[in-house]
Amino acid sequence: MSSTWIRTIIQGKEAQRELTKQSLEMLRRGESAAPMLFRMLKDQVEKDVAEFNRELGSKVVDFQFTPSSHFRVRHSVFPIITLDVTLKESVIEYRRAEKKSASADQTVVAEGEIFSVAGSTVDAAYYSIKGEKFAEERQVSEFLLSPIFQAVP
Repeated sequence: MSSTWIRTIIQGKEAQRELTKQSLEMLRRGESAAPMLFRMLKDQVEKDVAEFNRELGSKVVDFQFTPSSHFRVRHSVFPIITLDVTLKESVIEYRRAEKKSASADQTVVAEGEIFSVAGSTVDAAYYSIKGEKFAEERQVSEFLLSPIFQAVP
């Protein structure tokens, strides 16, 4: 029969192994969810750009998709604003740059990572930006597109 303190150490090690196992499973699910979340985000952004153009009555913002891991949203007249979104493993990276005039340099004004985070199932995965959870693509699309849409004259 083992001592109480030995049993406590063994139980702690078993609990740590279980946490590690659960963490690895969540990571695996997050990575497998990333392509799905990227496609869903791409579809939402494309839909929102089309709606914005339709509401304005002209195509002022372009959407370009490079299968299967990159899309770009661009306002092509000054101020020129370009948003690039790229899938890299379990992370979606974004970068927004502006060029205010022909004589100005292009400036990166925002960049970061959108993590796909596994829930209890792959279907329950969500987006995380700077620690904030977003359950729906429309919320992430708004986060990404609002600065562009607001800058359009």
